Amino acid sequence: MAQTDPDFELLVVDDGSNDDSAAIVTAYDDRRIRLLRHARNRGPCPARNTAIAEARGVWCVMVDSDFALIPHALERLRARTGEAAPDVGNVASSCEWDKSGRITPLPSAPTRVLDFPAYLRWVSSIAVSEKLECIRRAVFADIRYPDSRAWEFEFHLDLCSRWKVEISNEVLVRIYTDAPNRLTAGAGREAVIRVLRDAPDKLVSFERALRRHGDSLCRWAPELYDYLAILAATQATYIGKRCLALHHIGGVLRRRPLSPAGWAAAGLALLGSRIAAWTTVQRRRRRA
Repeated sequence: MAQTDPDFELLVVDDGSNDDSAAIVTAYDDRRIRLLRHARNRGPCPARNTAIAEARGVWCVMVDSDFALIPHALERLRARTGEAAPDVGNVASSCEWDKSGRITPLPSAPTRVLDFPAYLRWVSSIAVSEKLECIRRAVFADIRYPDSRAWEFEFHLDLCSRWKVEISNEVLVRIYTDAPNRLTAGAGREAVIRVLRDAPDKLVSFERALRRHGDSLCRWAPELYDYLAILAATQATYIGKRCLALHHIGGVLRRRPLSPAGWAAAGLALLGSRIAAWTTVQRRRRRA
């Protein structure tokens, strides 16, 4: 609401929250704001799809619940999208994290428009991918986020296989990590349950991405292909499909016999679903 460019619509998706989020939104007397509600929690990707289906603007800026736009963010994005070529589908920007002050994506993207091979090569090198997405609404004519609890990894591969992407080093959003219920900050039994609950949808999405983009990944970013295979194997482990997990891991180890990530995934597969999920939660918590 503090944006220097006032010409926007704000679509807020209440994804089955159990706090006073909806009351806070409806307290604003502003025609630019619309509240959309899910009867039950469905996850970030379906929430984005709900907003996109109602959006009227030419570009959609994805503002997660832990994001805060810098006041001139929309003004800068309007200028950049006005200069974007017709084949650019995503005009993304960098983020600053509240506690560490680090800037992501890390490392930063090349300062040029990326086609699919260049995007794959860059993604295979990054340690932290978090960025502010500003996506042309025309992209969503035939590409949507997974309608499940899967991550958006598959969506971005689909997008960048058909559209070019521009990622600026300019920081336009601040990420706040103080909320105890952030998806990556959970610990204990609840976090383990979430990992196990989400695993079937994530497995479907990762395997679909491997089928659709496997040839391109193997050609331009083989390490990213192996990373995606390990993600699929890990989800298979969580739902007790050990043979499927070892199938994916076996492919990685045949290509890279000394892969530390491959051997770590193999060890995880031998632990059983709940112990594997608990191990992942603890590792994620230490990274956070």
